[in-house]
Amino acid sequence: MKKLLLIMTFLVTMVSLAQNKNFTVDQNYITWKFIYENSESIVKLQNNLGLLFKTDSTGFVKRTNFNDRRLLKLEAEFKIESKHNRYRVTVYNIKFLQDPAIVSGDSLLSKLEDEITIEQKLLNRKGLIRQSSFGHNLTEILNPYFNQLFVINKHITDW
Repeated sequence: MKKLLLIMTFLVTMVSLAQNKNFTVDQNYITWKFIYENSESIVKLQNNLGLLFKTDSTGFVKRTNFNDRRLLKLEAEFKIESKHNRYRVTVYNIKFLQDPAIVSGDSLLSKLEDEITIEQKLLNRKGLIRQSSFGHNLTEILNPYFNQLFVINKHITDW
């Protein structure tokens, strides 16, 4: 029975520490990268309401938590590079935004919005991604949302 308990503990530890392969750490900065196989023009992504384009291939992910209660609202920057029939999206400078706190001092009220970078939240002292609090693996939670956010939807014009 003790051996079984030891083996189960080891397996649970290994599963909970796994990170998503699309998140990488380079010089203590975390980025998300994914390559999409699609022949559509990346200009069609400009119709996506969750993205704010600064140029044709760069911009910002608008403030969202993707309707997931496990996530704080976040903002990020992105860059899109395209080649023949595929494009690569890189999301970086990811910041989580906590609810504003109201500070009162000498009859002045001010709202403080606290920003936490993904690096502050996930990197340990060795520069590796650690498991987030409450057993949720933040990289596994964010990956499908980022993945879906940058998909070029094909609009069907024929009924």
